[in-house]
Amino acid sequence: MENQWLQAALWMGLALGATLLSLRIAISIALLEIMVGVLGGSFLPLHRT
Repeated sequence: MENQWLQAALWMGLALGATLLSLRIAISIALLEIMVGVLGGSFLPLHRT
């Protein structure tokens, strides 16, 4: 993925989605963000910046 801003926006979107999901299902935010980050890193074409 060439566009750094798009990549940053996708990571922030994943973090926001994890936060909203954690509020909905009452799981720790940190735990859910780690799980979403692992899934995002595995299945989406995202790389660390």
